[in-house]
Amino acid sequence: MISVLTGPQGTEEQRGTLCELAGLYGLLPVIATRVDWLTVSVLYCVAGWQSCADALSDVALAECFGVPVKDLPLN
Repeated sequence: MISVLTGPQGTEEQRGTLCELAGLYGLLPVIATRVDWLTVSVLYCVAGWQSCADALSDVALAECFGVPVKDLPLN
């Protein structure tokens, strides 16, 4: 099972930040790969994901597959 990360991804800078955060937390960014939602154990969301259509789609897909959706705690 894998854990994946989504968030704002409308600009190149946002996509870069998302990939960096995924690397720091040992997660797989949803934008970097095709996701087999049957293998995902949790979807983490970066702050601001609610304003991004792609991230909203990621969350909707996760929910369809029964994958827990959690906010990524940034400390």
